[in-house]
Amino acid sequence: MQPACRGRCQLPIRLKNALLVYTFGGGVASVLASAAGWQGWSMYTYWGMRALMGLFGGSQPIANMYIAEMYADADPATKQKKLMAPMQMTILAVLLGPLVGMAVVASDLVFLPLTIGGALEFVACFLVMRKVPHTMPALKQANFVHPKKKDDDDDIEGGRKKESFAKDSSMSKAFLVWVAVFWAARLADRAALGQFQYLQTVGVKRWGNVAIELLPVVIVILSILGVIIMPYVMKLNARVGSAYTGVIGQGIAGTMFFALAEMNNFYAFSGVVFVLQCFTMMATVLVTPTIIALVPAASRDMWLGYQTGITQVMTALAPLMVNPVLERELSGEVAGGTFLRLNGIICLASAALYLALTMKLGIPRKVTPEMKEAEEAMKDYEETGETRNLTADQFTSVIRKKMEAGEAIPLAKWTTYEEDVAYYGRGLEKMKKTAHQDFADGRKRLPLRIQTFREAQEDPEKMKKYVAALQTLQDQGFTRWTDEHKRKIGQWFGDYLESNGYMNPSVNQRLFKTVVMNAFPQLGDGKACDTWDEYIANPIPVWLKIDAWMAGHMKLKRMTDKDFEAYKRLCLSTLLLPGQS
Repeated sequence: MQPACRGRCQLPIRLKNALLVYTFGGGVASVLASAAGWQGWSMYTYWGMRALMGLFGGSQPIANMYIAEMYADADPATKQKKLMAPMQMTILAVLLGPLVGMAVVASDLVFLPLTIGGALEFVACFLVMRKVPHTMPALKQANFVHPKKKDDDDDIEGGRKKESFAKDSSMSKAFLVWVAVFWAARLADRAALGQFQYLQTVGVKRWGNVAIELLPVVIVILSILGVIIMPYVMKLNARVGSAYTGVIGQGIAGTMFFALAEMNNFYAFSGVVFVLQCFTMMATVLVTPTIIALVPAASRDMWLGYQTGITQVMTALAPLMVNPVLERELSGEVAGGTFLRLNGIICLASAALYLALTMKLGIPRKVTPEMKEAEEAMKDYEETGETRNLTADQFTSVIRKKMEAGEAIPLAKWTTYEEDVAYYGRGLEKMKKTAHQDFADGRKRLPLRIQTFREAQEDPEKMKKYVAALQTLQDQGFTRWTDEHKRKIGQWFGDYLESNGYMNPSVNQRLFKTVVMNAFPQLGDGKACDTWDEYIANPIPVWLKIDAWMAGHMKLKRMTDKDFEAYKRLCLSTLLLPGQS
């Protein structure tokens, strides 16, 4: 119940305050539980203190929410890496727990961990006060209305925000189906973790002192593996997504459980347990990213709390699913290895559930730097109307939408060479990089453009729309050159040549003019505005010329890049004449 309540109670307060409540409360509860043991209080009092620990213990979901807010705008890989850090510590602590338990029982200091735990909670509380900045859940930032209202207008605005919140909360409930599938898979995950339990029980009975003496070593190795495997799980998740990671992990784990049931040697059994541990942990590591991906952003914080609560319920239910079979195997009622085979079946069932989850959480889209730049360019256009950084595909999409809406097509402002240098940097590398990508994208689109035009030729209605669209371009001046256009492009070209080491072109006009003609080959027999009707009737010849022009530029760039790389590797000393230095 506590995590679910925590998921709701944090909304009206800052996450830092929630951390303070749980760290300080957890410290007090741990000290009281320790005192109940040291002072010999009644068992019921001790149980009450342990219940109080449960109420305040476990701040990891709040830490996850905090990290999710701090890195809300980070790329998915960075966000997952940050979310994994608390999970690494938790897994390490859980795996080291049995070692601590054996140590304190052997020393008769059973309640010492509670005392140390309380002290650490107080240290955590102090660190939260001094080092952790304030932040608030995104849900609260967007929708929370402070209870103190200044006037009636605030009441009205608050009502609107509450209404907006209610609308967000009543979103499509389709995600609940996927959450249920995920929780069913997680229940199977929790139930099918019997390899170490089998080693502690059946293994000790079968292999005797060897198993007893080496159990601490096995625990230490499992703990180390738990930390080592996490970065690799994150990399796999970045490639295939959390659902497919679950399929891979649980599928292989299920198969290995069947192999484990056939092992008759302690060392071979332990080796397979180590490998199996890596795969059974895969789905566990990705719980937080998966639930964040499944639920609406507006209710993400609450669902993280629910996830912790349901995990604890699963932890309680899982032994009831498999332990009866283990007890029957220990008593000899069922064949040896039955418990492990049951774990294998449950793992494979879990893999099947994760496979179903792939319909919702497929392979993540790989975000390249170019894609990120394109997204930023589109965002900049939507906010400011700036079109200079839009890719050719994006600008084509903008034009199409404007034409369909009957709106004016945005004309890019022609910037001067000095403005471009100030914006892009001295070498204009970003502008050139985007332009070269435009060439590649333009060539990829050509077959589709030709196919679309052919279909329009066979359909009068489509042809009518096609002609109307091209006529819109002409009406808005896309085909006409004004004296201002010529002056601006000439000025830019002259400034570029002057700023990059070229002499006055009047020294050899023919050379410069020929270079320009080579760079811009003839596309038509006259002005575009005069031959527009001919172009509309059949634009394919012009498109093919443009495609050849783009192909030539791309080939020239590859050759130039190759030559420059060769020059970089060239040893000038080999060019010196004999006897010179």
